[in-house]
Amino acid sequence: MAIRTSLAGAIVVLTCFGALAVEPKVAVKPGDQVILQVKSDAAAELMRRLGHKDKAGTGAFCSTPAHVAQVFPTGQVRVETSLPAPNANGERMLTISAIVSASQLVQRVSPEGAEIYSSPGDAKAGVKPVALQTEERLTEVTVSDLKQVKLRTWQLVDEVGGVKVEKAR
Repeated sequence: MAIRTSLAGAIVVLTCFGALAVEPKVAVKPGDQVILQVKSDAAAELMRRLGHKDKAGTGAFCSTPAHVAQVFPTGQVRVETSLPAPNANGERMLTISAIVSASQLVQRVSPEGAEIYSSPGDAKAGVKPVALQTEERLTEVTVSDLKQVKLRTWQLVDEVGGVKVEKAR
């Protein structure tokens, strides 16, 4: 989860502050990382299911790391990710699946040497940007219609075996 969180932070920074070029016609394969950007009705429903009812309005927007789960012979791509969904009744997981056309995939390129901030608040705080040591490529896809997105909520019913981890006090 820490990898996803740090990847998401890097993506926000690169997207907001990097010198970006856009490359269309991105070739992907199963397992490739993508940034799934969800907006409009789909984002409102996603935010509601994640427990953020106050942010589930018509202008809702969410961006999360995901992976390519399947590439169809038709050129369509299934992108998928899972997120923890808080619930008073126990542990839950929310899976987001989207089937998109390969033409919807966009790759954003930040060249080596581009100056970026490690956090969006750094610019306001007067923190100096850092130069990229290598070229960074991020593949993104945006979905907005619930017809393209499947949201599934899972509840843990049973668990066998495993190691118990004590909670910090």
